[in-house]
Amino acid sequence: MNFSYWFKNWSLNYKLGYGIVRTGVRTFYKKYEVEGLENIPKNAGILFAINHQNAFMDPIVLSCQLNQNAYYLARADIFKNKLASKILKSIYILPIFRQRDGVNTIVKNEATFNQCHEILDNNGYVLIFPEGNHNNQKKLRPIKKGIARIGLGAAEKNSFKKPYYIVPIGLDYSNHTKMGADLLINIDKPINLQDYYSNFKTDANSTINKLMADVKTKMEDLIVNIQSENYSTYTNLIWILNNEINSTTLKSSLKNQQILVASIEKIEKTNTKVFEKLKDYSSFICSFLELNNMRPVHLHKNNSYPLLFISITLLTILFPIHIVGLLSNYMPYKIPELIVKKKIKDEHFHSSIKMSLGVILFILFWSLQSIVVFGVFGIEVSLAYTISLPLLAMLNYRWMILSKKIKGMVYAVKNAKNADYNKAKEMYVEIKNLV
Repeated sequence: MNFSYWFKNWSLNYKLGYGIVRTGVRTFYKKYEVEGLENIPKNAGILFAINHQNAFMDPIVLSCQLNQNAYYLARADIFKNKLASKILKSIYILPIFRQRDGVNTIVKNEATFNQCHEILDNNGYVLIFPEGNHNNQKKLRPIKKGIARIGLGAAEKNSFKKPYYIVPIGLDYSNHTKMGADLLINIDKPINLQDYYSNFKTDANSTINKLMADVKTKMEDLIVNIQSENYSTYTNLIWILNNEINSTTLKSSLKNQQILVASIEKIEKTNTKVFEKLKDYSSFICSFLELNNMRPVHLHKNNSYPLLFISITLLTILFPIHIVGLLSNYMPYKIPELIVKKKIKDEHFHSSIKMSLGVILFILFWSLQSIVVFGVFGIEVSLAYTISLPLLAMLNYRWMILSKKIKGMVYAVKNAKNADYNKAKEMYVEIKNLV
């Protein structure tokens, strides 16, 4: 990990937060890819247009990829508490007021817009979520005019002589709440606002609309964009066919998912009978698999007794390591889970809170354990134990994942002649052929 951020002109809160999120993001996600970093212009004011699926996690995962501090806009109601407002502003979060905050508050946005202009004028970064709010569905919702107004407003103040850019970014999560998911940060080529100068001079409103449309088109190409009212059918089919569309890289997997969505869209629009069959089949398969703790892979993979025996043997051999890892890592892992389950109603905030709390608690609990071991066994044993803690945590997590896979495999082997199981397998083959 690069710790050069400690020498940057950042606030202490930002430095601490940056260190936490850099550590957390790399451990929270199983597979983590960033595509298109080379598309970010150097020495220029940049507005990042980002889809908003995962609340605080979205600015967190992006901010830790940038080589300078980034400001981002957040809804004004979270600034009501004075202490919270002070903390938020210290980590470069700016308030944006909405109509629901009161019509009279909208004028306060002018101060925020002017601050954004100043940031851009000094080659700073501003992160904006043009959709205006978060939702964990894999689709792009209507975007607001704020990003176009801020960008063109900053450019206008400099008579479009200084280049400002909008960089569209797509964030794609395989799961929005659980640890061990995959994350792709997909960065597109920048939009140079100087290209809109001539049109802006003659018709500012139409230019704003044109810029919004351009941003929208680019953002749609960066994500899985399911606009159908039958959203669950699409996600069910993506999950069922994951093994067929998955690739070695998250970028290629995203492309395959986009192709699959386009294929399903075509069927939905042109062949209602086939789409209804896909809808019924995918619903049956998903319900069956979830009820029996199975995954789609158990419908087509060779689930033999020898393979099951090898898997159980491996699980048994690793059981002592699992116990040690469980005892040393259970509390920092479980406490964030319990907190978000009982205290945080909006699941969109679960991943960011679990990750942030998890990093802090793991460091705290590991430090306490190391101190205890040092007091009992001395420095050598303490150092060895401290070094082993991250490895034990990783092995314990993998053991639990393997145990879940084996549970599904056990059912598949035991119920090879089960009517519903074979029905689900036949449906899987037909879905694959239809799509």
